[in-house]
Amino acid sequence: MKFEWYHTFLTVAKYLNYRKASSQLYLSESTVYKHIKKLEDYLQCSLFIIEKKRIISLTKKGEKFLLFANEIIEKHEKGLEQFMLISSTTDTPFKIGVTEYVATFYINQFISDFLEPNFNFSIILIKQNEILKLLEKKEIDLAISRKIYSSDKLIIDEVFEGKIRFFSPINKEQIVSERDYFKKLPILYDNNTAFWERVKPTIKKTFPGASFTRIDTLNSIKELIRSGSGISYFNQHNYFLEDQATIKSAESSLFPELKSSLFLTTYSEFPESQQFKSLFHQFMNEKNLINNKKRGWDKTIF
Repeated sequence: MKFEWYHTFLTVAKYLNYRKASSQLYLSESTVYKHIKKLEDYLQCSLFIIEKKRIISLTKKGEKFLLFANEIIEKHEKGLEQFMLISSTTDTPFKIGVTEYVATFYINQFISDFLEPNFNFSIILIKQNEILKLLEKKEIDLAISRKIYSSDKLIIDEVFEGKIRFFSPINKEQIVSERDYFKKLPILYDNNTAFWERVKPTIKKTFPGASFTRIDTLNSIKELIRSGSGISYFNQHNYFLEDQATIKSAESSLFPELKSSLFLTTYSEFPESQQFKSLFHQFMNEKNLINNKKRGWDKTIF
């Protein structure tokens, strides 16, 4: 979801007129219309009541989204002001290390929607097992990963990523539980150590016959599930609309309370890191709120 859609929506909601909104935003009327249409498609609801091609008022969902959009814009602008004030006082870029998973699913959208082009920062692709070494050598200022370290020297912020669900192939076999899948297919797991270090021992103890296969990336895990070659558990927000035809999603009966998190790790706290963390928390909170409202996850439980 593009951040500019918020501004377009708020302006159209203010004037209830595409022409006036386009003049205020210095955009063409067709661009304003496209922003609103894409926003409604993303949220899967109508935001405005239209009669005879004229905007009459906001819908009930539009009124609720208006409150949410105003709050997001206010928090975002305050965070930007503080971050820009900090970043303008130094010529040294703020170095952010991200793992392949974070780079694939989050960082591009975060930069596009939450950071201005003149922010003095750099993104460095790192391996999860290199984080401590890179922080110690000051080759990065902050790391974003799914690994949590136990060290008094580190400052670690946990960011809620999403609830964990159970994922299996869509097929004609009448498999009715996670336990039945354990007997038939390997459990595919990746480098989400904070999650799998808790789950694997429980499964091995309860179901000694269950097998595990390490797969490097989540996208590879999805491809194997599609082909009927395995099952897995992962963050519900990494299950996209295009996955629904080939991958089945359900709440886990074995691990109903498990969640997935990202960890922002630094050795020392300073203004740049504090403001970056604040913006990233805001970005993830918005992403979770929008996805939860948009999806309406089904309550199927294996």
